[in-house]
Amino acid sequence: MLAIVEAPQVGARELRDGLSDLFARQLAKSHGDYIQYHSSKQAIASKVNSFLEYKDYLPQDGRILDWGCHHAPDSAMIRMSSGPNQPKITGCDFLEPDRYKIFWDFSGIEYIRLNHITRLPFEDNSFDCIVGSGALEHTARDYESLKELYRVLKTDGHLIITHLPNRFSYVEFAARHFRKSGFHRRLYSVSEISTLLKRSGFYPVKLRRHRILPTQSFSAVISVLSRYETTLDRIWPLNLLCGDILGVAQKVDSM
Repeated sequence: MLAIVEAPQVGARELRDGLSDLFARQLAKSHGDYIQYHSSKQAIASKVNSFLEYKDYLPQDGRILDWGCHHAPDSAMIRMSSGPNQPKITGCDFLEPDRYKIFWDFSGIEYIRLNHITRLPFEDNSFDCIVGSGALEHTARDYESLKELYRVLKTDGHLIITHLPNRFSYVEFAARHFRKSGFHRRLYSVSEISTLLKRSGFYPVKLRRHRILPTQSFSAVISVLSRYETTLDRIWPLNLLCGDILGVAQKVDSM
């Protein structure tokens, strides 16, 4: 098993500034609703907070798959935080090549365009770590997708899942019942994703709710609170209503 990456001298502020710069450059090149939506200060802060929660599980070198990478902000943060041994990052999604060239070039990812809803064009045991940020909930068949991730991940490697929509999220409730738009079709509880991971061959080593603050609020209060979001996420029973679930699981040969 590869060594765990040592904490680099890159903190939350540097990561936020780095992502903000990438978003500004990407928006200047190709303006779009999706990239605009994710470029808000709150959205960037939430992304950085999630990364800092899981970065200690990243391998120091080797090969990482950014599954469902889209504009690959996680890959960008991995690149910002990497030590002298840069991991090789492969990104995959259904997007056309060069869709998010600014982000992809900075991240140095090898982008692979997918052509099947579950099958991945990689050999067995190809990756030392897999990151899926805001991806699993959008797959047509989550269980089959997890089994495919199991196939391409090396034994003892980590599968990292972030921004998985929480079944009890107040943001999801409001979107579904009041705005009537912007909600996820499939939601998860901590116990449900734990069971699903175990059925797929992954043993959860970290599962918790995160992102208690709305990412699209322009309130000055929310902007200030975003600095303390990871602390707020741990306050029970407030955290039951968090927007997402973050999970880290390890591929095992037996339970």
